[in-house]
Amino acid sequence: MKTLLFPITLWLAIASLVFPLNAQSVSKLELEKSSALNVWEKVTITPEMVSSTGELLVPTSGSQEFYRMKVRLLASPSISNPPPATTGIEAGESVTFTVDSQGEGLTYQWYLGLSGDDSQAIQDATSQTYNTGALAADTSYWVKVTNVVGSINSETATVTINRPPTIASQPASQTILPSSTATLTVSATGSAPFTYQWYRGNLGATTAPVGTNSPTFTTPALTVTTKYWVKISNAFGEIQSSSVTVTVQANTAPTISDIAAQSITVGSNTGALAFTVGDAQTAASSLTLSASSSNTTLVPIASIVFGGSGASRTVTVTPASGQAGSATITVTVSDGSLTANDTFVLTVVNAPAAPTGFFLIPAGSFTMGDALDGGGDAHTVNVSAFYMAKNLVTKADWDTVRTWAISNGYSDLAVGAGKASNHPVQTVTWWDGVKYCNARSQQEGLTPVYTVSGAVMKTGSTAPVVNWAANGYRLPTEAEWEKAARGGLSGKRFPWGDTISQTQANYYAYSGYSYDLSGAVSNYHPTYATGSQPYTSPVGSFAANGYGLNDMAGNVYQWCWDWYGSYDTSSPTDPRGVSSGAYRVFRGGGWHYYANDCRVANRNRSAPSLTFYDFGFRVARSSVP
Repeated sequence: MKTLLFPITLWLAIASLVFPLNAQSVSKLELEKSSALNVWEKVTITPEMVSSTGELLVPTSGSQEFYRMKVRLLASPSISNPPPATTGIEAGESVTFTVDSQGEGLTYQWYLGLSGDDSQAIQDATSQTYNTGALAADTSYWVKVTNVVGSINSETATVTINRPPTIASQPASQTILPSSTATLTVSATGSAPFTYQWYRGNLGATTAPVGTNSPTFTTPALTVTTKYWVKISNAFGEIQSSSVTVTVQANTAPTISDIAAQSITVGSNTGALAFTVGDAQTAASSLTLSASSSNTTLVPIASIVFGGSGASRTVTVTPASGQAGSATITVTVSDGSLTANDTFVLTVVNAPAAPTGFFLIPAGSFTMGDALDGGGDAHTVNVSAFYMAKNLVTKADWDTVRTWAISNGYSDLAVGAGKASNHPVQTVTWWDGVKYCNARSQQEGLTPVYTVSGAVMKTGSTAPVVNWAANGYRLPTEAEWEKAARGGLSGKRFPWGDTISQTQANYYAYSGYSYDLSGAVSNYHPTYATGSQPYTSPVGSFAANGYGLNDMAGNVYQWCWDWYGSYDTSSPTDPRGVSSGAYRVFRGGGWHYYANDCRVANRNRSAPSLTFYDFGFRVARSSVP
């Protein structure tokens, strides 16, 4: 819509007037006219008022008088011959684009990019013709044609650089088994499209074309070693790949390492026995395992379970419940056509009667370390069978042994402390625990475990040599302690499950741990927080765990054999800690500590000479009669 104002004195002087109109699309035009000076009215002009000669007849208001003027109607621009959609050139050449268009008063602006994207206007490119200059990469252009009526965009014109093919990745040689196939792949860059022709034979030999027009070629089943290569072409050149060899290699049997004979007690399993597999032609991850048993009554096939991956595998054998005897276990590895096997004898014997006050902790593997509460040190450990004392060493136990020991060369064995005779002994060092074990062993006619310079350790603080096969008393290793504390449960926070309350253990309740169900009030155990500290409880005051052991959480901390250090995950069977250090491990939490310390995976450390009123211990024995 456009409003034009003219004084009456000028109407007769105008011979013609150019309006930005298209007679085919504009429906009306408003002009202002008047029959008297400075008095203006509006009149609507419709296309019907435009004569075939281009004259515009405008009637005066209230009469049939018409003013006559010439009107030229301008058309919007149009493009009759756009730039070509695609132009191919050699690198370094240029392209001159021309656009043919219709309309009056036309202007031009060329742009980089796709049609309609006017963010990259080309400076000074404002004519019908545009020269790109020397190009080294594919580039797109378009032009906008404009006049006072409107504008029109050309389609995108793309200039591509003509590139002969180059090989981005060569096909690779392969080794296969007889009557197998190989898949060869090549990739190319350059101007598409490409054609591919594979050939069998030496590089350059074209007498044996094979395959289809594809960058990938799968050979037929081969029985002999064969060479291949591929030629890649486009409109601008061709290139040959390197020659590859598909080697057909005779299959050889896989290998399997030896698994030693095993002897376990009734009710236990072999743990995860490690062995390795391999094959010259087949990836270790593709090798499969199977097993057989010469005595399926003792060892059902279903009870032989494989683990591990790749070359490193494990086998766990669980005999039938209550069965004793022997079975030859055969482990077979297969590559799909050939096999290899290894056999070992498993002997299952009835366990000797446990010493009074002890329970047998069966051999087997378990997950040691913290897999809960953000812990990242969980790992699999295999522990041989051993005996663990049902209860902590009490003050009465300590006094009985110490009285004998003082008269038999144990001159520096501490007096120890205990709230009552049936409470755990505490305020004893790690050294005191070791010497107590030796003294009790000698008192009962058993072989002491700890020696220094070949003599039974009775005094001093020289790190002892350990005879793990001796049948005397000893401190449990850290792995033995945790296996025993878990009571046969897997992946739990405590010996009985994932939560704790003061109905299950003697510890300091604290509402800051979601798994502590003792209530919102922080406090010592209300039953045993009487008199002066320590607030220990009589041993066995709470329900035993799955192995029959009492106080594996709370009451007093328990010394273990190990020096404190990082877990040794390279020796998963019967780990005994690092070889030296400044601190010894203690486990289990106590009456003075939070629920967090009572977790079976929780580790603590102390100098072996330190005493405190919540440090105690329990004893273990190797599984020998």
